[in-house]
Amino acid sequence: MSSSTLYIFDCLSGKLRASQGDLVSIGKSRDNTVRADMDADIAGSFSRKRNFYTFFPQRSIGAYTVNGTEQTASSELLPNKLYLFTAAMGCFICWYGDEDNMPNFSSYNLQAWYLYDKPNKAWHGPYAFRQLATASASLPTDCLATFEGLDRSAFYLKNLLPIISSRYPIAAASKKQKPAEANLPPIPPEAAVRQACEAVGCDVPDTAATRPMRSAHRHEPPSAAQSAPSAEQPARDIDPEHGELLCPVCWQRFTLADIMNIASHPDLRGDSLLGEDAMQRFWATSFNDKGQALDAKGVPCTDFACPHCRRRLPAFFLKLRQRIFSIVGAPSSGKSYYLAALLQQLEQSLPREYGLTFRDADPTCNAIINDMRKRLFSASSPEEAYLTKTDLEGALYETLPRHGRMTRLPKPFIYTISGIGSDESPTGLVFYDNAGEHFEPGRNSEDSPGAQHVAVADGLCFLFDPTVNPDFRRMLKDVNDPQLQNACRTIDQQSTILTEMEVRIKTLLNLAPQERIRTPFAFIIGKCDTWQHLLEGGPLLPASENGRILQHNIDANSERLRRFLFGLHPSICTTVEAISSDVRYFAASAFGTPPVEFTDTDNSTKRIGPDPAHLSPIHICDPTLWLLSRLEPTLIPSL
Repeated sequence: MSSSTLYIFDCLSGKLRASQGDLVSIGKSRDNTVRADMDADIAGSFSRKRNFYTFFPQRSIGAYTVNGTEQTASSELLPNKLYLFTAAMGCFICWYGDEDNMPNFSSYNLQAWYLYDKPNKAWHGPYAFRQLATASASLPTDCLATFEGLDRSAFYLKNLLPIISSRYPIAAASKKQKPAEANLPPIPPEAAVRQACEAVGCDVPDTAATRPMRSAHRHEPPSAAQSAPSAEQPARDIDPEHGELLCPVCWQRFTLADIMNIASHPDLRGDSLLGEDAMQRFWATSFNDKGQALDAKGVPCTDFACPHCRRRLPAFFLKLRQRIFSIVGAPSSGKSYYLAALLQQLEQSLPREYGLTFRDADPTCNAIINDMRKRLFSASSPEEAYLTKTDLEGALYETLPRHGRMTRLPKPFIYTISGIGSDESPTGLVFYDNAGEHFEPGRNSEDSPGAQHVAVADGLCFLFDPTVNPDFRRMLKDVNDPQLQNACRTIDQQSTILTEMEVRIKTLLNLAPQERIRTPFAFIIGKCDTWQHLLEGGPLLPASENGRILQHNIDANSERLRRFLFGLHPSICTTVEAISSDVRYFAASAFGTPPVEFTDTDNSTKRIGPDPAHLSPIHICDPTLWLLSRLEPTLIPSL
């Protein structure tokens, strides 16, 4: 990182943006350098001169605050200092300076806000952001509001209340009511209290009596006779478009207060939506001293569920900042092989090259893709390494409620990355192995929404299969690759699927046809071992070196690949660039060598599969590392 890099963390969306520009604009419009969750199209601009930035507000936003002080004119930002802004119904944090002094943005947890009543030295929380108005009903107007991970800094609650009122009018309207115990999250453990105390620079309480509390009393574990949730609780009307949490299964939003618990006692089997074999889902009303919810039998519960689809959420869901990666491609384009090879290579390269751990965040749900990895890289024959087609109704999908009906949704594969030996909260990476048919026109509906994750993705990938494209095949007629002979019987639908992807994203996000998203988009020309000899100018440049992404090399490679693809199929490039304003082109191969033909011993069918003796993936990690450098620059830095 250079000392000229400005970091802006949006406290409403949780997104971190970095810029080295001399002029950095911020606002809700997509035309800004930094797009933030706020009301103003352009709230203002940060201008760099010499060794400091100056924030110049747009006159239309009126007053704003910096570190609790109201401002109407420009404000100077000095290096190595944290600045907390509220402006245009948004709140964000700014910082720039030396890398050694950089805040630990990855530890920020917006799901756990705390309020501090300084005169009474009393903590309250944790709360979801929308709960702060209701929770502060009996607190002084000058109480402080901070969240887990924000070190020795806090907002004044009075500056956040207008934002809450604007975003959540119902929560603001109930501010004068006493908060309902049943709707508040569990009492935090001592470690969370200590961290919250340090955030605003006060002494850590010595006794449990002064821990953050919801009200004047604490819950005691209920007896069996008085245990809280009944078998059937009234349904809640939860807005799926709003909330600080996003379900990685059904892609609907909700707040911390709406999260459900999963019963632990074996007698509490049978859920009204999931059926008699599923454990009961419920909203907790009683907790033990560890802050764990208690089910109707008084047994502590450790698993959470989405209140919309009721699917069990991954372990440590509330502690992860998840990044969703959508990999799109036509049927039989090799997405399953690509994903299996990618995960295998990330596990090996991230520790060696970037000092990062790559860990399985949900072994139960990841069992299918982990089995694919083992088959591909531990096989002794092509038949053992062969991966079956991802069927629409296969084991990679599950039936769950969504918008009042039971639908088939792809299972997410979730892994985490974090610094080796680091105490920072890890970042969760979410992948899906969709059937290619889910991206075909007509497949997108409430009955079959299986690929709608493209609209909420943090990073997009399109895996282009050159072996089914007629223009590529004509250039590869002298190449000895069984895929080319087999592909001649396959209709190339890739241009149609790419167009459908554009329509689907813009429809779900309510964008005009000419609008583009700013989500980074990696267009991957796959199976490059088959065609890379056609690329003029020699081998592609390395994408990374010494634990840093070489952005200049990626840009140069992208330009070469775009020229090459544009010469063959210009409409592909124009469609890709009509979707996102941040596109790069990559070449990759999951096998690194042509596959081989073999005969399936079960049914004597001729198949094509990888030769495990010669597997050597090429550039397989480059697209994902580039996406991460865009989304998590503190983990994957770039030059």
